[in-house]
Formats: sequence, structure tokens, C-alpha cells
Amino acid sequence: MTISEFTTEIEMNAPDGATTYRLVTQTSAGMIYYPEKGHKGLCLKPVGLPVVPTGQYGVVYEDAASNFKKMTEKAVSWVFPADIPAKETPKQIETESDDLRLSLEMEQTAADASTVRARAASLTDTLSLYRGFTAMMGTQSAHELQVKNEQFALLNQACTKLLETQVELMDTFRQHAASLRTPPPPPQWDKIVAAAAPAFAAMYVETVNAIKGEGRKSKRPSTADLLTPVDEKMGKLYELLGNVASNDRLEVLLKDPEKLQLWMKSVQSFMSGEPKAEDATE
Repeated sequence: MTISEFTTEIEMNAPDGATTYRLVTQTSAGMIYYPEKGHKGLCLKPVGLPVVPTGQYGVVYEDAASNFKKMTEKAVSWVFPADIPAKETPKQIETESDDLRLSLEMEQTAADASTVRARAASLTDTLSLYRGFTAMMGTQSAHELQVKNEQFALLNQACTKLLETQVELMDTFRQHAASLRTPPPPPQWDKIVAAAAPAFAAMYVETVNAIKGEGRKSKRPSTADLLTPVDEKMGKLYELLGNVASNDRLEVLLKDPEKLQLWMKSVQSFMSGEPKAEDATE
């Protein structure tokens, strides 16, 4: 491809709005641009000639702000003016262009395949990390649920025990309050004394009869006769029994230890006393 053919190819493939162009080649190190990125591209009108070695290049078109517009699919053949052979034929140039295009396509295909493989590997790693994270969160959630269930079980036991204790305490309070409202009745000393008086009287009569020498076959006096004081000793007996004949008297006697002790001594002296001389004479 001569220089005129090169400039014609550049102008024909230029898109609308393009003002500059760059030559590009694919190597193992990546895409190499002529001029390099960051420098102003080659002018399209008129077509500026690049200062690059002879070879096959792709063409990248840019607008006035150096924004990408288009890249040609077909490579152009550039022959540096100093390297133009004397007997170079168009057929040789076309053959070299086809070889360069095939090489660029193969390199582009390899680069695309490498990119796809890298994305697939990255996606696989991401899925593995997500699966591990999900498993870890599931294990932690199960452990937290077990701990919560154990805490609720302990709380339930504590509440049950507390309620049982409160029920027992309230039952005890109720029984105590009931006992305070209805105190036990005091002993009915008047009835006790009334029931025991005939027995004391009969014992006294039997003792007197034994002292007098009268046997048990003698006619026993009735209960009315026994309760009737016939002498001073019987009067003393009724006096002792009269001190406890009512609740009021008994209460007074029980509240006063001295009176109670005197009453007990009087009973003891009465029960162990000797009969009088006149009783012995009779």
C-alpha cells in the first residue's frame, strides 16, 4: 500500500464528527497506540502521516475532544517512506495485510477468552464466599435460637416456682387470718366445776364416813344433799370451788399468780387436812 492509498483508506473509513486518528497494534503487552494516549492524534484533513515503522495497524478515530468514535475492522498497511522497496508489488502487500489481520483476530479472540475465563473464576469465587457466609449465618442463627429456647425454659421454670411459692404463702396468710378472726373458745370452767363438784363432795363424804367408821353399805346421800353444806369443811369446799365457778372469777385468778398460788395451797391444805375433834366425836 502506497502512501496515497494509505491516506485514501484513512479518509474513506473516517466516521462523521471524527477529526483525528491513531494507529493501533496488538502485542503481548497489550494495545499500543501511535501517537500515545495523552497526546493529540493525527489530523484527518489533510491526513497526517504517522512516524511509525512499516507494518499492519488498526485505525482508531476520535473527535475534537479526543473521545473514541470508531475503530476499523480491517487493518491498514503502512510503509515507512524510507523502507519502500524498489520492486514491491501490491500482491505482496495484500498477503502481508491478510496475515496481520488473521494474527490480530487470533490475538483478540485469545484476549476475549482470557477475559471470560477471568470473569468466570471471579464469579465462582464470589459464589463460594456467599455460600460459606450463608452457612455460617445459618449456624449462628441456629445456635442463637437454641440459646433463646433455653433461656425461655429457665424463665418458665422460675415463674412457675415463683407462682407456686406465692400460692403457698397466700394460703398460709389465709389460714393465719382465719385463726386471728376466730380465736379458740376459752374453757368453760363453770361447767367443769359444776360437773366436778358432786365428785368432790362424794369423795369428801366417803372420807368422813371412813373416819367415823361407817361402811360403804350405809345409805349414800343424794347429790342435792352432797351439795348442801352441812358443816364448816363443806363450806370451805364450796368456797374454794366458788372462786372458779365463773369465767370472770377464773380469769381474775389466772391473771394473778399470787392468788392462784394461794388458792392451790388452800386446796392442798383442804385435801390433806385432819377432821375436827367434834367430827371425830360424832
